[in-house]
Amino acid sequence: NLADLNLTRRDLSGVDLSNANLCNVNFSGCNLRGANLQGAKLEGANLRNIDLTETDVAHAFFVKADLTGVKLPRVLTGVNLEWLNLAGRDLSGVNLNNANLSNANLSSCNLHGANLSSANMNGANLRDANLTEAAAAEANFCKADLTGAKLPQALAGANIAGANLAGRDLSGANLQHADLRNADLRGTNLTSASLTGCNLSGVMLQGTSLHGADLSDAD
Repeated sequence: NLADLNLTRRDLSGVDLSNANLCNVNFSGCNLRGANLQGAKLEGANLRNIDLTETDVAHAFFVKADLTGVKLPRVLTGVNLEWLNLAGRDLSGVNLNNANLSNANLSSCNLHGANLSSANMNGANLRDANLTEAAAAEANFCKADLTGAKLPQALAGANIAGANLAGRDLSGANLQHADLRNADLRGTNLTSASLTGCNLSGVMLQGTSLHGADLSDAD
């Protein structure tokens, strides 16, 4: 248990801190290059301006951590980043598979080509975010703010219940088995989209273009 320690400017390169309790630890000025933080609990930790690009943080818990100026690694599989402010970050191509981003501020983020498969973005702020070419199969966008966001084509199995997608261009999108309950799709372009097996209960479809869309087995 290393919680609450002041590790300012320590050289922790290559150190194995997997599954350690690092809550509220001050890592200011630390060298964490090559360190193993898999599954570590970093709630409330000070990681300001730390370079984590070569650090293994898979399944780490960063809730309430200070990530101001942090250089994040390309693999963030299973990490818990809920409630964090990541606005404007370049997360293009980053692997966020199964990550918890619920209620996180991802406004204006560049998530182009990111792996968001099974990621939880419930209640997240994704205003004006770029999600083009992101893999978002089975992702949870329930209650997320998608205003102005550029959405991906691969949304099979995604939870988009209650989302406001009015007027969006989702032509050709793969929405197979997606949960679209109570979503606002008024004026949305779903031309040639695959909606097979979708849950469409309560969906607003006034003015929606469904020309060539596959609605087989949709509810």
